[in-house]
Amino acid sequence: MESNLGRECIILRLTISQWGARKQDKKVTKEVDEKHKAKNAGIYTKRLMQGKIDEIRTLANEARRYIYQNTLPWGDNGDRLLNISKYAEIQSTLQDYQSKWNDLINVIAADYELQIEKEKIRLGKLFNKSDYPSKEQLWGKFDFRFSYFPLPQPNHFVVALVDNEVAKIKEQIETENKRLLAEANGAIWNKIYEAIYHVAERLGDVNNIFRDSLIDNLKILCKQLKELNVMKDQKLDEMLDRIENLIANLIPEDLRINRRLRKETFNEVSSILEDIDKTGKRKIHLE
Repeated sequence: MESNLGRECIILRLTISQWGARKQDKKVTKEVDEKHKAKNAGIYTKRLMQGKIDEIRTLANEARRYIYQNTLPWGDNGDRLLNISKYAEIQSTLQDYQSKWNDLINVIAADYELQIEKEKIRLGKLFNKSDYPSKEQLWGKFDFRFSYFPLPQPNHFVVALVDNEVAKIKEQIETENKRLLAEANGAIWNKIYEAIYHVAERLGDVNNIFRDSLIDNLKILCKQLKELNVMKDQKLDEMLDRIENLIANLIPEDLRINRRLRKETFNEVSSILEDIDKTGKRKIHLE
């Protein structure tokens, strides 16, 4: 791994935090329970602010979705494995997201007190000024940053310990890297399976309606997953080639009107699902 993946991949850490502008109202929750003679029937949550704060939430979701589509999971803390060939594109895109984020925060902060007065009218008796952070506190509620780290390399581990302990730690690093790489590779197989499963589900019943994007999105996904195949998994490339060959000339409208073509395509995607399971590389199982 050290001679190849250590040069071809890096770890990306994207950190996004935001003020949700929502607050559970225990008083109203209790009043609703009492009015309907219920107990713990639900929770009433107030939307404290609308407008630009919603745009922040949308932007955060877009950024996360973009990263999930173009990187692989690495560990349990949200880090992502990035193919270095995608670095320039991802760096530029994240900088754009960060710039838009900062612009929105500046607008929110500039009109913050005025917006609170508007929300006071909208919320009526539900308004409570203490639900809102001060303007000074507001800045600390938002964060959008990203950083990069090299993959841990056993032979780069140098520390003042006795040789046998250093050897143990190097072995642990190598073992953990192998585990994480296997999980990352499994995530690609999961994505393939989920996408093909969805196609089979839509095509399996002639009464099922589907959009053109069912096939178009699969073409895009195959291209993305080939770029994510950092482990050079030959079976993965072969499977993606097989799917691309299947859908290359498929026209969604033909699948709708030609029942024979629809059945043949369904049989092939069903066969693909079976063959993916035979690889043993898929890490999750759909119901």
